[in-house]
Amino acid sequence: MCKIQDMHRTLLLLLLASCSSKDTDVPIDGDTSHTGEVVYPSDYEAGKYRSTSMTLLPTGEGLDLDGDGEIDNVLASKLPLVDAFVTDDLSFEGLNASLEASVGDGSLIILLEGTYDSGVLEVNVLLGQDDGTGVVSIDPVSLEDDGTANANFIGEFFSQEEASASTDSAGVPFVFMPDTPPVLIPMRMARLEATMNSESASGILAGAIPVDDFISEVVDPLLPPDAEYDPSEFNGLERDELLQQVRDIANLDTVSDIELDGGERAFSAALSFEADTTTW
Repeated sequence: MCKIQDMHRTLLLLLLASCSSKDTDVPIDGDTSHTGEVVYPSDYEAGKYRSTSMTLLPTGEGLDLDGDGEIDNVLASKLPLVDAFVTDDLSFEGLNASLEASVGDGSLIILLEGTYDSGVLEVNVLLGQDDGTGVVSIDPVSLEDDGTANANFIGEFFSQEEASASTDSAGVPFVFMPDTPPVLIPMRMARLEATMNSESASGILAGAIPVDDFISEVVDPLLPPDAEYDPSEFNGLERDELLQQVRDIANLDTVSDIELDGGERAFSAALSFEADTTTW
């Protein structure tokens, strides 16, 4: 009888020891080091960058914004809609030439500021300005009244250098024509997929540009002002009539591809970028 009890006691101790061993194998709060310390995918802390290139990607390249498994990026293929009404070259090739020239000569300065703390990545996309001596600072137009960035992306690293971040709404610095001032293009459903380290950042920035904002921020400024506008050069249409015609066409679901909350139509767009570390 004693031998049987001793056997039961031994089996019970072995079972308890096994359970205890398994419990210690479970990471604590995401810990992968078995020390109780949370280990994150990246040791990135912070970085500031200035763009060295910005390119509108061709249709078929970009990001899936609405989760349907398809790439969303129609702007490149819809530029002829506007190019037909302006004197400058707003074709896909013409726009990218303007972006290249503007980034190259410093008339378009795009700044990125990244911070990573407790597993949360924050990336600000900002319009920069040069004081004429090479000293760069943030253009206040990129900031809200409380000093926060208009384009503030929140996300995470999923490897040492690869990261993803998003925001519901952002104003992204952009130039459509050479010798025109940069504008902040409103983007909804904005996403950033990037590779970031201590020396550089690169990736894709994508989002949906509402049709009304595209008309007011892009098309309207590219047309001659009222005093110089000649209807005979635009199929006899008055300026307001022309803008409304472009708006009506752009709102067709065969032209704009994203439907926002409230039924508003938008063009999806995707930009590739490269940036080097800098200070400001």
